[in-house]
Amino acid sequence: QGKLNGGAFRVPTPTGSLTDFVAELKGGVSVTAEEVNAAFKAAADGPMKGVLEYSEDPLVLADIVGNPHSSIFDAGLTT
Repeated sequence: QGKLNGGAFRVPTPTGSLTDFVAELKGGVSVTAEEVNAAFKAAADGPMKGVLEYSEDPLVLADIVGNPHSSIFDAGLTT
């Protein structure tokens, strides 16, 4: 409890939503965007396969509508 924070927003489309995922690391630990992306890719290819999709391509609504995954990670938006 209290380890993750974020928010989900409805967007002006017939389907889909946006989630802003925020993580604060303790002890002065810092990670790069590439390391965050690698962790999500490993999850999408491993234990979250079929639930989480990892994408390096820019996403549009057509990529989301009808996609069977519960979540689609857009690696290009990691900062």
